[in-house]
Amino acid sequence: MEQKKAAEILEVHENEVTHFAVEDLFNSPNTLEGFLCKRSDHRYGALVLTKVNGEEVPHQVVYGTPKQRYPFKMRRGERYYLWPKVILAVKTYEKLDGTNILAYSYQDAEGTRFTTFKTRLTPVVRNGVQANHRDLWKTLLKEQTGLLEASEKASEEVSVAFEMYGYSNPLLIAYEKPLEAKVIFGVSRKDASVLVPDEMGEIPETVRVKLSGTFEGSDPKALSDYFEKRQNQSEEKNHKKGEQIEGTEGEVFYLQEVDGWHQYKCKAPSVESIHRLNGGELSESVVYPTALNALESVEGILTVEYVQNLLLEEFCEEIVERSLGLVRTIVNGLNEKHALIKKVKGLYETSGMTYEKDGRGGLMRYFSQNLEKEEMKKVFFILQNLGHVPR
Repeated sequence: MEQKKAAEILEVHENEVTHFAVEDLFNSPNTLEGFLCKRSDHRYGALVLTKVNGEEVPHQVVYGTPKQRYPFKMRRGERYYLWPKVILAVKTYEKLDGTNILAYSYQDAEGTRFTTFKTRLTPVVRNGVQANHRDLWKTLLKEQTGLLEASEKASEEVSVAFEMYGYSNPLLIAYEKPLEAKVIFGVSRKDASVLVPDEMGEIPETVRVKLSGTFEGSDPKALSDYFEKRQNQSEEKNHKKGEQIEGTEGEVFYLQEVDGWHQYKCKAPSVESIHRLNGGELSESVVYPTALNALESVEGILTVEYVQNLLLEEFCEEIVERSLGLVRTIVNGLNEKHALIKKVKGLYETSGMTYEKDGRGGLMRYFSQNLEKEEMKKVFFILQNLGHVPR
């Protein structure tokens, strides 16, 4: 299939889909070929599968995790809410800060169906710069009760979205548990519509994210007040912990509209990624989460150009261009950070030492012989996140 045809199937421009050919390491030695969409809406990360194991198959569309939006626009420092005219129901769920993993199924030329997993902008979960997402996910499927059963609900009608979070997969929120995953919603294969978690009765309740609140009525002013109240309640749980925040990212509001459920972000102010522009430039609270999430999709070094293209999905070219100095600073910082993580991990694995056997003092003496003074300030925290020393 040509790129033009794949774009027509998804009703996007030809330059918004990119070709891929990868091995499905969850069903080795299967291979998948097709196109991935980068349109920043319900088609974000969608796949058009065209070949399985080198053989052409009738095209299979897999919608990914849709881009969540805010229910307001900022004008001159003020919020202007844009709630839909018809609201049938409102539900809220905690917004987990982790790696989004989608379980989806596909069929080969013989009609055999397989279940595999993808992140937002990859066709199959892989190990990346920030974390070994594939290895972490495989471990969770074996160890966390109910996850494998939930993933097997992925079919030709629906895909199942998970969030994998914990200090072994560190992002902005600092979690106490090393690693966990929850089903956060379902995605229709037919039209990309969303299924809310508490209506996915076939999924074990133990692995579904829990309902955190409801709102009765449809008055726009009352809903806006409720939205801001929930933001403030999330913020009350938060406090800084080094480069991270202990607490919560916030919530996801699900609004049932005439055509189904729609998602809206309700982040705590301290982690909200849509802070107003600072002198016509993007703020760090916008660029940093974008760059951090980009690490899920890149192989090798994160580049300014990659983050720049992600920002252009949300902001105009002029604003992004004015913000390139900040983008470079953040990208360089993240690359240095993850180079140090890789270095510490390698030194630990080749040392033969353990916290139980050698203690904190022994470990620190060993690392001080191999690292600079500034690097040593971060070693113990890195070892904690790698699970080699207690928190």
